[in-house]
Amino acid sequence: MNKKKICHALEVSRWIGVVLGFQLAFLKGANPHEQLHILTPWIVISLAGLTGIESLFFGKAASEITGYTPSAYQRQSGMSHKKKPRQQGVVGPLKFFMRNPASV
Repeated sequence: MNKKKICHALEVSRWIGVVLGFQLAFLKGANPHEQLHILTPWIVISLAGLTGIESLFFGKAASEITGYTPSAYQRQSGMSHKKKPRQQGVVGPLKFFMRNPASV
């Protein structure tokens, strides 16, 4: 599988992740607060996480698809996007358990 096909697969995965996040949020969430908690990780991981992976590992192929030239900014942006899902995965549950001590 060449890098352009992988980039296209990541693009499709982003859309699928966001759509699944909305579906799960509206099906499983009883109120807007719960829906937001379900939806947030799906959007963060789908958009920021997959964008970070794409720009770090497949930056040149991704830039050819979009028409932009590879640059240091693209690499820096990819590193920033790569870091956000990890922060969401650690900070989100910590905030939840700090607010809801009975759930532990």
